[in-house]
Amino acid sequence: MNEQTLLNELLKIQSVTPNDNGCLELISGLLQDSGFEIGRFDKNGVSNLWAIIGKEGPIFCLAGHTDVVPADKEHWNTDPFVPTEIEGKLFARGAADMKGGLACLVTAAINFIKNNPSLKGRLAFLLTSDEEGAADFGTKYVMQELQKKQIQLDWCLIGEPSSSERLFDFARIGRRGSLSGILSIHGQEGHVAYPQATENVMLTYAKFMYAMDKLDLGRGNTFFPKTSFQPVYVHSDANAVNVIPSSLIARFNLRYSDEWSFETLSSQIEKILNSLSCQYKIEWKNAGNPFITEEGHFSNVVKDCVHEVIGDELTYSTAGGTSDGRYIAPYGTEVIELGPINKSIHKNNEFIQLDHLALMTKTYERILEKMLT
Repeated sequence: MNEQTLLNELLKIQSVTPNDNGCLELISGLLQDSGFEIGRFDKNGVSNLWAIIGKEGPIFCLAGHTDVVPADKEHWNTDPFVPTEIEGKLFARGAADMKGGLACLVTAAINFIKNNPSLKGRLAFLLTSDEEGAADFGTKYVMQELQKKQIQLDWCLIGEPSSSERLFDFARIGRRGSLSGILSIHGQEGHVAYPQATENVMLTYAKFMYAMDKLDLGRGNTFFPKTSFQPVYVHSDANAVNVIPSSLIARFNLRYSDEWSFETLSSQIEKILNSLSCQYKIEWKNAGNPFITEEGHFSNVVKDCVHEVIGDELTYSTAGGTSDGRYIAPYGTEVIELGPINKSIHKNNEFIQLDHLALMTKTYERILEKMLT
């Protein structure tokens, strides 16, 4: 089964997060036929596959997810779960994020094992059905279980859509941290004609926003852009034009560089809130800490293989959203994300270029050859 055939089979499966719906069974069957030992770490409705081949030595892991975001059929030109070829593109939900990269990783591994029965190390897969959702019982959970078994991943290649304008123009060598806050401010309700007898929560929030705009969030560095603060929601209403409301709720997100940690960043923001002498409550959700894979043998191999197969230069970046790499890197694993063009991901009429599939497979296979032979 080549990468396009496998991709078509995966795209037909409606694996809306966190329902794998049979994708991992299909993949595990192919890997088992190639000699991989298959293990499952399913938990709380999330499907997780661990597969490994090789007797000893460092572990090179190929990682990814089978789940996709929902698709509204009314806004698609084709059925999102019926892969459709149009002018060299394959349209379907998950084509780019990330069943395309996953199909190529699996095909590359099978080809590699067939051509290289003796490995200098071990080759593994870590696949989950819960990357697009809460992600509490996916890769995060499996890494915890692997640690209990004293299984250490040395390198990890993830087939997430990292490319921007052309295939493999960018790869992710790390990711920014993502910190979200849910802020509640409590004041005193009152008549708008007598503001001196009230505590206007909207004015307090305005002061908070002013202070955040003036806060020095750092300059970033070679691989990380400057930390970004973005308010995403605010609501306060007394349901009357002449009443000052007594409460306000707001949400915001910070994508932060390795100049900060969750502790230092949240502490700085709470310091600002405390300076306002207001009644507030804040809930934090740290979706992932920043991580970086230092340039070295692994990153050089990936660059060399992209140049060899594609003929263009690869640029490393930490831009974009979060990925499951945030759960793998903290264990000392070098993580790089290399995958298809991401312009259509999570959008209506998501697609992948068909002529990119074989190039992706060949590049992944060359990386395995250079890392494990």
